[in-house]
Amino acid sequence: MSKGFSLRRRLAGWGLGRVTRLLADPRVPLWPKLLAAGALAYLVMPADLVPEFFPPLGWADDLLVLALAWRILTRFDRRSP
Repeated sequence: MSKGFSLRRRLAGWGLGRVTRLLADPRVPLWPKLLAAGALAYLVMPADLVPEFFPPLGWADDLLVLALAWRILTRFDRRSP
């Protein structure tokens, strides 16, 4: 059980570290950084395209926005394989 927890913690730490490194990298253009900030703002914003009281659909739009922002931001990662 602790092995799975350790793996989850490492994956979460890698993702957060990667995003913060990309946000601080001056070689990454401003628009993907603003897109990432907008995606995080959309996640915490009380008004959504699909309300949260429809659990599967309400969460799906949040995940879609975060996934698209992640994909665009990580395209600028020069250390990625």
